[in-house]
Amino acid sequence: MNFVAAHGHRWKHVRKSTVPAFSNENVKLMVQVVDQVMDTWIKEVLGDASMDRGVKIDILSEMNKITSNVICQAAFDYNIDNKERQNFLSDLEVCWIEFGQNAGKNPLRKNRFAKWAFQGVRDGHRAATRLHSHCTKMLQEYRAGLPDGAQPHKLIHMINEDVDYANDHERVSDMLAFVIAGFDTTANTLAFCFRELARNQEEQIKLRESIRRCHTPKEARVAVKGVTREIMRLYPAAAIGSVRVLGKDIPTGRSTKGNEVLPKGSLVVTSYYAIQRDPNIFGKDADEFVPIRWEKPTAEQTAAFLTFSAGARNCLGQSLALAEMTEVVARLCRDFQFDVVKAGQAENLVLFKPIGTLLKATQVP
Repeated sequence: MNFVAAHGHRWKHVRKSTVPAFSNENVKLMVQVVDQVMDTWIKEVLGDASMDRGVKIDILSEMNKITSNVICQAAFDYNIDNKERQNFLSDLEVCWIEFGQNAGKNPLRKNRFAKWAFQGVRDGHRAATRLHSHCTKMLQEYRAGLPDGAQPHKLIHMINEDVDYANDHERVSDMLAFVIAGFDTTANTLAFCFRELARNQEEQIKLRESIRRCHTPKEARVAVKGVTREIMRLYPAAAIGSVRVLGKDIPTGRSTKGNEVLPKGSLVVTSYYAIQRDPNIFGKDADEFVPIRWEKPTAEQTAAFLTFSAGARNCLGQSLALAEMTEVVARLCRDFQFDVVKAGQAENLVLFKPIGTLLKATQVP
């Protein structure tokens, strides 16, 4: 079990020891890594995207390349190669399908003896073991470089130095949770962003013009915030949402007598997708891509934005995710035009992602 699903000290000590990894100063250092990764990716993938030709790309696959490189380098001081990345993504998909979908459809697959009855369960356990082994390798390589190679500001250092871990199995389980959260969700959101901009050319042109009017990278990142926030509203990575046990009575305000409550101890399922597309909150155009709505959002709209969850168990790495998304979108939309070759479709494979989306990227003067 990783810290995300844990309670008590197991959860608290990890939150306490790893929060500094996502401080403002450390996120600034991480953005430098984002820029370095982007420099390499643009040269390798979009180097031939001349004004008369363009380059066709599987946008989700390419965003996975960027975000996996960023999280491994910025947080774990590790350079992941193409073969490792492909194996990791393949194993992760096997786990999503088996433990995220199949197990939900057939409770028997959750039985401790299920792997003897179902091939898919056996495949899932083998894939999970390989994912765990990959993170074990990252931890071992980091330790091999100590003390001279110590990186105190990086997440892997904080995990390694946290003496409240019972053993390395716990450390590696948490590393795996951070790796998956650090690249998969961000890649999905970025892929949706470029897909939506390609489908809404007016918004794409408006964004490019806004970015090009900026004088500094910081100004450019601010210019794209409305677009990225609107994408996260429409396509929250964890679309199904979260499950929480209420720690106190919560008044609903919906009773005619005004005293209806959700009692303490209730199990509450919150669907981010449904809430963030609620026309009672976001209006008749709740299902439409309207970035301008975030220039002057209502208090209710701001409160209904739950992509990163809320409270003590909110997304620990949201500052990195936001910084990375705004940096990637600002850089690519400034210099490249994106057009739809194949729209693909949005699917919820535990996480919400666009499947089969092909875009053409063309350099613009």
